[in-house]
Amino acid sequence: MAVSAVSRAIGRPLLKAVQYGSLLYCTLEFVADIMLCEGPSMRPTIQPGDVVLTDHLSVSFNKIKVGDIVICRSPKAPSDYICKRVVAMEGDRVYNINNNTLNSVWPLHRLGPLDPPHEKPA
Repeated sequence: MAVSAVSRAIGRPLLKAVQYGSLLYCTLEFVADIMLCEGPSMRPTIQPGDVVLTDHLSVSFNKIKVGDIVICRSPKAPSDYICKRVVAMEGDRVYNINNNTLNSVWPLHRLGPLDPPHEKPA
């Protein structure tokens, strides 16, 4: 009987730890995440060193809109994340001040991989 009392005393806290750990994992994987932002590109909205709570559900339900801030993998360094503000959506027209052109925004899956920034598409 002493063994079953000991196993119950250890088993219940262990079961609770597994339950809470599973809940935390699912939350961070599918619902929200916590990220540390570095670099000046999002100033003044987000300062370097700010901790940001990210939402995974907006992407799942296609709720991203112009003005939202998104965090995604960097096309230059896929192990890194970048933080950017959405300025246009599919079908919108965007004026490029660097080369004075008006371009349409197309979904990335239609365009294929991104061209390196130093090369212009043929």
